[in-house]
Amino acid sequence: MLGEVKQDGNGPIGLTVEGLKKTPYLVPLEETVVQIASGNDHLCMLTGKGEIYTMGCGEQGQLGRIAECFSIRGGRKGVGILLDPSVVYCKRVRGKGKVLFDGIWCSNYCTFARVQGGGYYGWGLNNYHHLGLEDVKSWFTPQPILSFSDVQVESVAGGQHHTVLLDKEDPGTSKRPTRRELLEVKNIRRHPGIAVLAEQSGMVCVAAV
Repeated sequence: MLGEVKQDGNGPIGLTVEGLKKTPYLVPLEETVVQIASGNDHLCMLTGKGEIYTMGCGEQGQLGRIAECFSIRGGRKGVGILLDPSVVYCKRVRGKGKVLFDGIWCSNYCTFARVQGGGYYGWGLNNYHHLGLEDVKSWFTPQPILSFSDVQVESVAGGQHHTVLLDKEDPGTSKRPTRRELLEVKNIRRHPGIAVLAEQSGMVCVAAV
């Protein structure tokens, strides 16, 4: 990793506890990483075991493993809990064992993850419903996103206050959907303040209205 600088609301916090790195830095993680995603100030890594490690700024909950009371500079625990990569834990689903993942994506202050076998989790900033969750508070631990249940997510992208999902159902078509087809993403549509838009079949945009 190059010597980039993570920054929170109180200014730069550096890439490591030692601060700014001007030369490439080897992330202290012994697991095999198969996918990497990053937001404005945080990094997310998916391992071959299906686990997720995060590091960086956690003020908006985007790390998914830091309680809100420690999200600013790590609180009394120090900045090391933010900058040292650590695993994100999800509550076990009864009868299904440990939750493991096969895909990760980040927007500016949000993180999204696809569960092996189906389902999606998200955490981070949600003040414009762009996590797909009804509550507009920031989420500091992984939350199941039921509003994605009708979408087979191929990829996720977003900005500060919006999220775009690419549906792998029929990805190659150029057919323009009818209004009825757009409204068939029922679970997302039911959430207040969320619009479902599309320019072509296979693309869903979740945004505040």
